[in-house]
Amino acid sequence: MATSVQQHPNPAEQRPTASDILIAAAERWRLLVLAPLAAGLLALGITYVIAPTFTARTSFLTPQAQGGAAGALATLGSLANLAGAAAGVRTPADQFVALMQSVTVLD
Repeated sequence: MATSVQQHPNPAEQRPTASDILIAAAERWRLLVLAPLAAGLLALGITYVIAPTFTARTSFLTPQAQGGAAGALATLGSLANLAGAAAGVRTPADQFVALMQSVTVLD
């Protein structure tokens, strides 16, 4: 019974050199240049076809009655109420209406 021994080529002979890589790239320059350019142009065309969609949501929560430490922090909000009172706003509902009609929100 004869056993066959596989010959393994020398690994140093299989490694491509820099000149081999440059030659292969030069032979395929059209593919290397035109394929990414075509893909970019296709992607650009698709972005003009798809309609832009924007969605924005805003939620305002009214102040709730709080007790304890949270109530102490809420007293700091009374300073904002003083500023609102100077502007003619009296209730929290009026404050929210004034906020929604402000130039910043309208923009």
